[in-house]
Amino acid sequence: MAPGTVPGIHHGPGKVADMRRTLAFAAVAATAALFAAPAQAAPAQTAALTTDKTKAAAGWLAGQAKADGYLESSYVDEQGNTQTFPDAGLTADALLAFNAAGVAQDNAAKAVTWFGAKANLDGYVGDGTTESYGGQLGKLSLALSGQGADPKNFGGRDLLKELAALESKEGRYVNKSAWGDYSNVLGQSYGVLAVTKAEGKAPAKATGYLVESQCTDGGFPQNFGQEKCESSVDATGVAVQALLGAGRTEEADAGLAWLLKAQQGSGGFNDGSADLGKHPVNANSTGNALQALRAGGKTAAADKALTFLYTLQIGCSGPEAQRGAVTHSGKFTESQAPRATTGAVLGMAGTPLLKISSAGASKAAPKLDCTPAPTPAPTTTPTATPAPTTGAAVPPAENPANPGELAKTGAQIGVFLAIGGGLLAVGSLILVLARRRSA
Repeated sequence: MAPGTVPGIHHGPGKVADMRRTLAFAAVAATAALFAAPAQAAPAQTAALTTDKTKAAAGWLAGQAKADGYLESSYVDEQGNTQTFPDAGLTADALLAFNAAGVAQDNAAKAVTWFGAKANLDGYVGDGTTESYGGQLGKLSLALSGQGADPKNFGGRDLLKELAALESKEGRYVNKSAWGDYSNVLGQSYGVLAVTKAEGKAPAKATGYLVESQCTDGGFPQNFGQEKCESSVDATGVAVQALLGAGRTEEADAGLAWLLKAQQGSGGFNDGSADLGKHPVNANSTGNALQALRAGGKTAAADKALTFLYTLQIGCSGPEAQRGAVTHSGKFTESQAPRATTGAVLGMAGTPLLKISSAGASKAAPKLDCTPAPTPAPTTTPTATPAPTTGAAVPPAENPANPGELAKTGAQIGVFLAIGGGLLAVGSLILVLARRRSA
């Protein structure tokens, strides 16, 4: 790892639907049931399908994980060769994303197990003695708490105790490392969030140090100690959530106001700091800001950002292997898509970092449902019998069983009158004959 590089901590450029489809044809089905043979059962699906965009994105992300549960990142070295490495920071972000979307718990469980291995845990947060990294301790602790794991007893270590040991007298979560102290505002924010979630209250000094880093325009910088405080969308998005959780609403509101000004006409965000208009609007920064806007109740701006994120997502018209993924800034690239999708899912789900939980989440990693809608069965209209073209006019058909004849709703009176008349005549004849015989 190069000095100053913190894989997975930064969400900016370059680093950084469960509705099941229901198609109802009630009228057709009711009619067909009377005449048609019973429908055959639909074949079982080989994978869970969804039309929910957030779940589809999280499902695609889960599909990028390795068998052990971690995600990889790659870079091109000085010789032009592509180097791939397990990205623990991205994996922690993905764990948060799975829980925010409410899916992929099988993947989430594998990721937790992977982090629990000593080599992987030491490689990400430090060994706790010679190397110890505040930002990574904060992010992993937050992700573990959301998953239902205990950061105070994970991998045989108390991660929150180690985080507290890194807090300076001013309240800054520093790094103890041979590479130097590269702690920043993002790491500080994750530390505050992790302690708040685990303890139920924010760490006072650490929260105060975060507040002191706020720029005069209301935003937060990426790094501490800048000569000129330049607000960053990514840093502000996480810092605002930390301050809201700590009850520092005044400072959080100032950060939200800055985010509203930084939002581009498309609804998206970039993270160019002072040069906001010169950098591409992207999924990572937009997802980060969107999550903060939701947490702060800025619904209109959040909805606009969400609409923009949808424009970056690959749908059913794209290659099957890419469907559900969210591009960084409009073009799919294999190296950027996992990180872009992770940031996008956190924003699309809209759940604040402090409230992310695995409760009720499904085990499956769903895929985008691109099955064509079934064509409704054709219906036929009964053909009316044409009226005769010759002879007397025929009254309208009111009896479907006998068109052209009035419905027979009672006794046929004419028949009874004829029978009665005949009986009367026979009776009269018998009476006459009887009288003659008597005479």
